[in-house]
Amino acid sequence: MDATRIQPHTDKIGANNHTLTGTPERHPRLNQRLKDRYRIEALIASGGMSDVYRAVDENLERAGSNDCQVAVKILRQALTHDPDAVSMLAREAARSMRLAHPNIIRVKDLEQDGETWFIVMELLEGEPLSRLIQRHRPRGLPWKGCRWIIRQVQDALRYSHDQGIVHADLKPSNVFLTRDGQVKLLDFGVARALKPQRQMEDYLAPRQQDETRMFGYTPAYASPSLMAGNEPTARDDLYALACITYELVSTRHPFDRRELTDAERADYPLKRPRHLPRRVWRVIRPLLRQSNPDSSMATWARAVSPPRWRVPVAAATGGLLASLTLAGAQAGLGMGMGTDKNLSFEDRLEDLGLLSDETGARQVLTTLPALPELARHAVLRQREPMLSNYYTRAIEQGTQALQEGELERIPETLDTVAKAEQHYPNHATITEYREQFLQRRASLVNALQDQWRQQLARGDFMAGDTLQSLTDLHDRLALLAAEIPEPGPDIRGNYRAALERAMAQHDTSGLANLVAMGDRVFRKDQNLAALLAWARVQAGLSPGKTAPEAATRAPEQQLKRLEEAIAEAGSVAELDAVFKQVQALTGDTENTAGLRELRQSLANRYMQQAGERLDERRLESAGPLLERATNLARQAQASP
Repeated sequence: MDATRIQPHTDKIGANNHTLTGTPERHPRLNQRLKDRYRIEALIASGGMSDVYRAVDENLERAGSNDCQVAVKILRQALTHDPDAVSMLAREAARSMRLAHPNIIRVKDLEQDGETWFIVMELLEGEPLSRLIQRHRPRGLPWKGCRWIIRQVQDALRYSHDQGIVHADLKPSNVFLTRDGQVKLLDFGVARALKPQRQMEDYLAPRQQDETRMFGYTPAYASPSLMAGNEPTARDDLYALACITYELVSTRHPFDRRELTDAERADYPLKRPRHLPRRVWRVIRPLLRQSNPDSSMATWARAVSPPRWRVPVAAATGGLLASLTLAGAQAGLGMGMGTDKNLSFEDRLEDLGLLSDETGARQVLTTLPALPELARHAVLRQREPMLSNYYTRAIEQGTQALQEGELERIPETLDTVAKAEQHYPNHATITEYREQFLQRRASLVNALQDQWRQQLARGDFMAGDTLQSLTDLHDRLALLAAEIPEPGPDIRGNYRAALERAMAQHDTSGLANLVAMGDRVFRKDQNLAALLAWARVQAGLSPGKTAPEAATRAPEQQLKRLEEAIAEAGSVAELDAVFKQVQALTGDTENTAGLRELRQSLANRYMQQAGERLDERRLESAGPLLERATNLARQAQASP
């Protein structure tokens, strides 16, 4: 199940302890069979005009179906001879059967068994929004869960309006959330058929003060137009949904369930709930005040599910670092956020998606460097809970990587640590996690440096395993961004003696290993430079080069092949394969220029792939590519 969905408590449709009115002895319909097909098993709920039961469709049961349970809504015996009541039930069934939509309860049939009239419906498990709202008082539901619900209600209403049917009695108890997170609208079209003296009870929730009906409508969710006696329209459903949306995120009705005059409504102190995005508030506020009752479902749908924000990709000066830029970002004005000068600074950031709960931490951090300073501070302040949680989690994962020896993940963690300290230098939790990571890193660095010194102290400079061990230690220390310990005078003296001895003995094989060792360990020792040059010549090596097997470096042919692979890569997977090979060459000190060019080429290709995804509004997949391109470009710039 999607993590953003709200998990309802599970009951059968309409199951509510307050509406259960008795036991099988008090409900003679229990265990009855209707139309020789539907076997009544349990009372679900009771209302003023009907009772709802759980039943078994015996035809399906005999056929071996695993889904043979249904809900049966039976008109009360006292109303079976009332033509208005029967007509109302028939209209409810007819309207609902016209609406074949996954977010509208499925009505299967209208049946008559003697004097008993009933509707057969699908059996749902879950709870109505009215109970969901009660459970989340007083904080309200998080926007991500509300968004999932509202979007489904919008889909159902859009479909029903296209079919020419207005719900006209939309309210939390008529919106049912199933146990798998699916929304179902109930009682479609019933309100238009109701009369004041014979009203149907809400069979999904206990009676509440706001459920008192007037002219067939529920005043707390009925628009002023409906309350004035006008014919229901699609706009009335939008008004009701605006009230429900407000109540979901705050658990409070926007007008405290009061009936207001037009003047009172216009002056009522409406305040945006904390969980409600500003872009959605700008749509539902005029609906609630009825200052702009012509707001469309399309406008609201765009506010609830805005198009993925995107920013153009531009190459920085020199082509070394590709970065994100936002058009018109000067002084925090425009910022690619529209031209409405009446919008506040935070509203414009919200329009970009930077303040939206739907925009993840990676997306925000990818865009942050391109924002003006004021905008950066605003985003960091508003998104502090999410970003601080992201940083602590990422640093904790880096600490785990240290424990498990996955050092290839450490450069990214070090970059995260630096960003976290820059963005939230005084954040207590981030500081705690950062210190834990740095302490463990320092312990590992000390251990590796000790091993480095021990290998050199052995003095076995001609052994291939010594060279391999030192190479591995060098690469691991490089991943940890740690210094390589300089050899002491005794070790330098021992190495010089071994080199002179091999030259005197014309030991070509031994010289090759010693030259490779010198390139790895003693490269900065100017006192050994001349001797190493002579040893290189005597070993038959070209000036400035060592034997490939001994030096364990990337030969020019391999660099050339990797450059060609980057140019020919047609997918991210192919680029990733080259990336792994380039990362494996991190410790090569002989070909720093070649590696720098490879990293820059890779950065450019990753940026190209990211740009294509941005053009297609696929920001989720573009974000990691942009981040990798940026890191590669930084590594290229930092190379000597």
